[in-house]
Amino acid sequence: MKNDGKIITDDRGHLIVHNSFNPQELRIKRFYIVSNRDSGFIRAWHGHKVEEKYVTVLNGTAQISLCPMESFCIESVSTHILTEYSPEMVYIPANFYNGWMSLTPGATLQYFSTSSLESSLGDDYREDWDTVNVWNRNQYR
Repeated sequence: MKNDGKIITDDRGHLIVHNSFNPQELRIKRFYIVSNRDSGFIRAWHGHKVEEKYVTVLNGTAQISLCPMESFCIESVSTHILTEYSPEMVYIPANFYNGWMSLTPGATLQYFSTSSLESSLGDDYREDWDTVNVWNRNQYR
């Protein structure tokens, strides 16, 4: 599921809005921001059986990929390309692995989580980034 944002531009600059994103209704407990210096850098695969997340790109462009934990194979992966110029938000459900790759230097993502940090650490499942390799690193280096 994607939540489409909107960019409003005038002579002063830009305003990015996600008016249909309601953190209280979605039980958001925390947010964090992650960035990669270089393009082609991969952070994957990370999953939770309880925690849900929402992610958007604040700067640059990134590939976000998701895969159900019970069918962790390349055929089950869904991929989204997010950019600061198209402010979409991707929902990462519970029971899904997720990962991302910077497509531009300095790509920065903002995550919203339904779990506290303590709960998240107790609900943490990881696989190597290339266990299911959907990343074309050479294209972006």
